[in-house]
Amino acid sequence: MIKREEALREVTEVVNDGLGSKFGGRAGGFRKAHLLCGHYALVETIGGKPYQIETGTYRDGKWTDWKGTEAVVGQPLNCVTCSAEAYKRELLARPKQKAKRYGTREKVIAAVKNLGPGEWGPVHQHGNKKYVQVYLGGHVWLAMNITNLMDAYDDPGWTGDEFGWAWVPQEEIRYALDLGVKKELPPPRRSGNNPVTYDALMFGDQDKLREYLGEDDPLAPEKKG
Repeated sequence: MIKREEALREVTEVVNDGLGSKFGGRAGGFRKAHLLCGHYALVETIGGKPYQIETGTYRDGKWTDWKGTEAVVGQPLNCVTCSAEAYKRELLARPKQKAKRYGTREKVIAAVKNLGPGEWGPVHQHGNKKYVQVYLGGHVWLAMNITNLMDAYDDPGWTGDEFGWAWVPQEEIRYALDLGVKKELPPPRRSGNNPVTYDALMFGDQDKLREYLGEDDPLAPEKKG
């Protein structure tokens, strides 16, 4: 598991530029601690002094059981930007991972112990590449290239021809989301007339959906009455 580590950078100055009102208007207010790397850390004023809060509980306008580092010139603080950049470099440098493919949904369930939600789904072909479609909850899907899980896309829940099923480890899904998924994915190949999403099947106007797909499409809704 790749962890996002702290990136400690020395404080060069601490300035108050009215940040308190932009972040909930907390009584103590916020300040910027400019860092040697050129970025800044957001620090909070407690008892008249600026701190980078590490742990604690904020309730009813005050911190309790908190721990933090005072932001003074020369003191190292965690630079969130440098930390994020280093973490992204590690994600991009990791070895290429493949999805574990199975013929059917039942075979995935039988083969993988403690199968977690969002770790498996049908394989679709988009263009000349195959992707495993995983459901993240809240009508959000992710399509991950089965031969390179770093190649991932937002998926609107396309229903397409299935080329087996696949399982991917949860950390690879998290890595794909942390890297930021791409926004465009061509519709999948399917034997019906048109591509359609699961959300359209569940929540769409059934008459419009039937007209769009055509009466002979296997996904066309059944007529009532």
